[in-house]
Amino acid sequence: MSDRKLIGEWKGELDLFGTRRERKIQIFKVKNQKNKIVFPDFPGFGKGSGVTEESGSLLDVRRSKNKLTGPKAYTGKGVSIIYGARGSHQGGKMHSYNKHVALFSKDEKKIESLMKFLTKFLTKGKVKKTIKKGGSKGGGSNKSSFTKKYTKISKIDCQKKNPKSRDKTLKCLDDKKEQINALAKDSPKDMKELQKMKKNYQKSIKKLMKKITKDCMKYQGDDQQLKKCAEKEKKELESHGKDIPKIVMDDMRDNIQRMFDHTQKVDFGVFSDFKKGGGKKRTKK
Repeated sequence: MSDRKLIGEWKGELDLFGTRRERKIQIFKVKNQKNKIVFPDFPGFGKGSGVTEESGSLLDVRRSKNKLTGPKAYTGKGVSIIYGARGSHQGGKMHSYNKHVALFSKDEKKIESLMKFLTKFLTKGKVKKTIKKGGSKGGGSNKSSFTKKYTKISKIDCQKKNPKSRDKTLKCLDDKKEQINALAKDSPKDMKELQKMKKNYQKSIKKLMKKITKDCMKYQGDDQQLKKCAEKEKKELESHGKDIPKIVMDDMRDNIQRMFDHTQKVDFGVFSDFKKGGGKKRTKK
């Protein structure tokens, strides 16, 4: 198949259902899926149906110890492989489920070699799905393209663009709002997803601040440990990527620009006079 690529192969003598023979295990990289494990020429999987090959997404690997019975009985060490499969019951709906197979050997080095091989190819974390270019029915479109368009509008700093005009700044903010509304009309599904991601990021920040206050403040006075603790907790935000944090900060900046007139200068010296003792003293005439 063109959408899968062989990335690993292991060979060795193993016991399956009490039958010992030379066996081969292959790992394939499949686009938008977890790595796939294939057991070629493995008689016994089909339980008499003639199926000699089994495959599925490699999900987990565990050490196994079991007493094998039969003419070649022995207590052997083995590997239990858990992999995904899809099927239906008596012509019903297709669904996903997990299967497992246990392989044994008297040779511990062989089992360790197989464990190392399989562990290497376990897919870590979530699978990132690639979205094809172009639109889709129902208002959905290429998410990366949508985010690009949204970010381009979002990053416009109206105050910086119009440093001497309050009216032009407000008009710029209104234009941005109109452009974002037009974008939402063209891609409602993408906009809904983006708003959800923004809310999740804001929730994550609140949780992070509480966690830092609880777990890191005990290191107050030890700047190195405090910084180390804060950096460790901060890593949780990395899962949101780079675009969402920037978009959230842009929203905050725009809200502040609507609230405050940057063209009006404020004399902060007035506030310092009040702090000192209530401002200037009046003189009697």
